Amino acid sequence: MNILKSLFLLTGVSFTSLVLFVLFYELKVYQYKSNKDKAIYEVNLKKEKIREFYKHYKSFLLTIENNSFFTSFLKNNTQEDKENLITLFETLATHEKYVTQLRYINEFGKETIRVDRKKTGEKILIVDDKYLQNKKHRDYFIETMKKNKKELFVSKLDLNMEHKKIEIPYKPVWRFAMPVFEDSKRRGVIILNVFASFLLGELKKSNSFEIDIFDQDNHTLVSSKKNEWTRYLNLEKEINKKEFIYNNILFSGTSDEILYIGVVPKDSINSFIKLINFEIITLILIVFIISFLLAKALANIPKKLFDELEKQQKMLISQSKIAAMGEMTAMLAHQWRQPLNAISVLIQELEIKYSMKIINKQEFERISHSVNQKLDYMSKTIDGFRDFYKTQEKSESFNLVETIEKSFNIIQMKLKKSAIKSKITLLSGKKEDYFFFANENEIEQVFINIINNAIDAIDENCQENDKRFINVSLVLEDKKIEINFQDSGKGISNKVLDNLFEPYSSTKLEKNGTGLGLYMAKTIIEKNMKGKIFVENKELGASFRIILNR
Repeated sequence: MNILKSLFLLTGVSFTSLVLFVLFYELKVYQYKSNKDKAIYEVNLKKEKIREFYKHYKSFLLTIENNSFFTSFLKNNTQEDKENLITLFETLATHEKYVTQLRYINEFGKETIRVDRKKTGEKILIVDDKYLQNKKHRDYFIETMKKNKKELFVSKLDLNMEHKKIEIPYKPVWRFAMPVFEDSKRRGVIILNVFASFLLGELKKSNSFEIDIFDQDNHTLVSSKKNEWTRYLNLEKEINKKEFIYNNILFSGTSDEILYIGVVPKDSINSFIKLINFEIITLILIVFIISFLLAKALANIPKKLFDELEKQQKMLISQSKIAAMGEMTAMLAHQWRQPLNAISVLIQELEIKYSMKIINKQEFERISHSVNQKLDYMSKTIDGFRDFYKTQEKSESFNLVETIEKSFNIIQMKLKKSAIKSKITLLSGKKEDYFFFANENEIEQVFINIINNAIDAIDENCQENDKRFINVSLVLEDKKIEINFQDSGKGISNKVLDNLFEPYSSTKLEKNGTGLGLYMAKTIIEKNMKGKIFVENKELGASFRIILNR
């Protein structure tokens, strides 16, 4: 009996040791994977932040170029036109507290207008004509003059120079420039210098990771722990990519610089696994001792294992909820980006016209109506996300043709600005035949996402004389409805076509895409509505085909 008991205890101890060893190993694997997944998620959020920064200042320069004061100055070049343009530069720069310098340089390289700010938030100063310089030999002027219309030149992210010396305290500066055209003639460039400290501070901020941002030559720009600006301060390189749990390209839109980001878990992240290590080792020793002294100890082992596993399960569930909330936030940001930019431009237009005392009641009502329309869309969008994550989803009968019409109406200003024509064609049946039972707000989000992507593709790839259209056709087949969105945006790159509906796969790369919109569209169509969505390239552009079961 004692021999059997000893064998039983030995077997129990061996089995327990094996289980604990496997658990210890799996916990370490899980912790590494969890850290890496979290790192990828944080890096993607930082990529989105720098894309929004890039897009904001591109829109800022486009606002200036398209302003009537600027076009009038290029055409007439009177003193009154110049004073109006100086006021425009001063007003716009004042409302952008991170702008350090805004200039117009004519086609001969001569600074014509320049406003400066020495520190963030300080008053904008208008530079007198006698201090304006000729910049025709500067690289940024030469490179920008080579760019096409609406094409942006972005300099390296570097430290500000004063009299050929780095300014102290350090002031990181990013320069954005865009060529100016009158009809088809190049008339110079607009150059915008931006204080980048606030952006870099946001990029390296993290509760979970040490962040390094470096260039293609492994020179550090900013870091949580390492020396910063090693290229400009002639310091030794310290980047070792092997130490990163994850690293990737952060931004590649500059002329001759690629920014990378690398992340390393902080000590606080590792403390959990260290605690688990100590508990498991202690538990093994206790099990061995008690197993040989008292058979009752065997009854406690399963309970302790169960408690430990239950703890890990609760942690997994908690992290899953956090990840879902993060994904929802990213998707919502993706849907809100365009209306927020539109509202920003409209408010700037209102402020400028008010300050110039050139706004009338009709103009005010037009701008007010546009802002309210965008806000109404944003309100409907957040209602849709709320319904999307409810267990009981709201479904109702609605007309698909009318929903597509509403989708075009919501973004009609963007269509008009891009000179894009839209058409809805019924290849079979009548309009009243296209009733469908589902969550209308969700499928409307899908339509708007596809239309927005088509507009961006047309703006990016089409010239002024190219065909610019988005056509929608609908077909009734037995118990199915087929919807086809066809655009003239020159198609989707084969590099991303096969993985287009996967999360973080985007056609826009470093421009402004997160890769979540089409992933959400596929989820809504295939998971919520049990339909199918396909994409392929046709002769003039992309074709999205949606099949819904009635």
